[in-house]
Amino acid sequence: MMQKYLIRGGTLTDWQQGDLYEDGVIDAKDLVLMRRMLSEQRA
Repeated sequence: MMQKYLIRGGTLTDWQQGDLYEDGVIDAKDLVLMRRMLSEQRA
């Protein structure tokens, strides 16, 4: 969902949940942090 949003192909219902970098915007930094968090959970 976030990946689609970043390429302008979707919408987010609660964008603040996706702002993992906590800088007020959702961008590639947030996507990288999310992927890192997910990979750490799987390890």
